[in-house]
Order: sequence, then structure tokens, then C-alpha cells
Amino acid sequence: MKFNIALPLLAALASAVNAKVLLEPLKCENVRIGQSYEVEWSADRKVTLELVLVKQTHTGWKEVKTLFEDKKGNAPGGSYTWDVDESYPTGSGYALWLSSENRPDDSTGYADLTEWFDIKGHKDL
Repeated sequence: MKFNIALPLLAALASAVNAKVLLEPLKCENVRIGQSYEVEWSADRKVTLELVLVKQTHTGWKEVKTLFEDKKGNAPGGSYTWDVDESYPTGSGYALWLSSENRPDDSTGYADLTEWFDIKGHKDL
């Protein structure tokens, strides 16, 4: 079974050096071990992307697993099939972090975080 997760990726201007990365909430509250999720994005120019699973901590969040890095994307966008196998830890407080190359220091949206979600295992069904 596959679920769609939309991750739009929009550039501020076609002539801009960097693309903005804007995430939409996941289409599900819980991610299940053994399921596949289609992660999709849109872009108006070439970008280099990284997608990371992160876990909420008392001081912010930490990286759990890199799903991909240095992925080249072209307009109008692309997708990635995220297969959630037994290697993923179960629990709450997870999110996906999508970022593009050359992020500036002015917090204008070159990277973003999804809403927090749970990863459920077979015993949680």
C-alpha cells in the first residue's frame, strides 16, 4: 500500500540563486512499519535536495536517518518512495526535514519541517 505525502518545493524567483523549500503536513497522522509513502515535491528550477527523518528532543530535534542527500531535482518536481522497514524506530515526535543546497542565514524558507507524526510498528496495530 502506498500513501502520498506532498512536499511542495517552490522557488522565490526564477532568477534566484536558491529555491525555497516549503513542506505541507503529512496526509496521515501515523507512519506504519511495512508501508511505503510517496514523498513528492515541486520546483521551478534545478535543485539539490536532502531529506532527513528527525526526532523531537527536549532541546529541539536530532537527525535519525538520512533518506537521501545530493538528490538532483528539476522543474516541475519529483518524488521519492519512502519504504518504512523494520530498521526504523517506533514512537512519537518524528518529522521529515527537506532542504535545498546553499541555504542562506536569513530564515527565508530554504528548508522546512513537516508536522510531527508517530511511527507505529506491527504490535501497535
